[in-house]
Amino acid sequence: MAALMSVTRATFVVAALVCTSCRPTPPEMVLTNEFDGAYTKASTLTGQIKEFSIVASETEVDLIDGAQLKVWAYNGQVPGPILRVRVGDRLRVKFSNRLPQETTIHWHGVRLPNNMDGVPHATQPPVLPGGTFVYDFTPKDAGTFWFHPHVRASEQVERGLYGVLIVEDTKPAAFSQDVVWVLDDWLLDENRQIREAFNTRHDLAHDGRWGNAITVNGRTNTILHVQANERIRLRIVNSSNGRVYAPDFAGLAAKVIAIDGLYLRAPMDPGRMEIAPGNRVDLDLTFKRGESQRVPIVDRFYG
Repeated sequence: MAALMSVTRATFVVAALVCTSCRPTPPEMVLTNEFDGAYTKASTLTGQIKEFSIVASETEVDLIDGAQLKVWAYNGQVPGPILRVRVGDRLRVKFSNRLPQETTIHWHGVRLPNNMDGVPHATQPPVLPGGTFVYDFTPKDAGTFWFHPHVRASEQVERGLYGVLIVEDTKPAAFSQDVVWVLDDWLLDENRQIREAFNTRHDLAHDGRWGNAITVNGRTNTILHVQANERIRLRIVNSSNGRVYAPDFAGLAAKVIAIDGLYLRAPMDPGRMEIAPGNRVDLDLTFKRGESQRVPIVDRFYG
């Protein structure tokens, strides 16, 4: 036993001496070096202040198939407003809560000061019913982002509380159209209203709440009209709770140029691209022929 302990000590000492002599680079420095330059540390400020007002409230809107649907909405619309700013612009959003629950706005994927991130009891107090809060920050990165609550998000987002933040480049590329598609699925009851049972044991034990109606920008009949020789930037956002989409762009001149708000090193073919909840994908589409082309979004899960 003594001999075994002696060998063990000797092995340990040698290992310690080897590690001390080679002085490996700390993991955080390896990551820092690998991604150096991927993020701009600070934006060049434009001096412009873009101000918006957002009100969260209960309402009814014409949504799926044009029927009246009781929702919670930003500024009375689902999806909520598209906020457009340019890199270096200062964004100021006065938020008012007219819901029966406390809430916040989380700016998904945006690099910003911690106290503007919208995480209740961690970065800010929740905004109580009847309360207000001003979100004030300058986005550092150009890209496609979205915003939604971080209070009871599995319910509040499902009721319709989400919008899109577009941060444009200093010199945007020459697209003839800049289009946003927000994908969502809705779980409706027999009255064609949002099913009130949230966070059921089934949903929690599986991969979230799946719906029985799929929409693009709140509609089932969304159509993108294009002309021959147009170049379009299509920004796709998945606001669903658990559904993964796999749109098929076969036959189109399509390139993926950004994922989750970050540009790729080089454009790539979409292939069988899967878009998970919270993902954003930006496509560069060109149309060289005059005939119409259909890009269906098919729910293959239910057959």
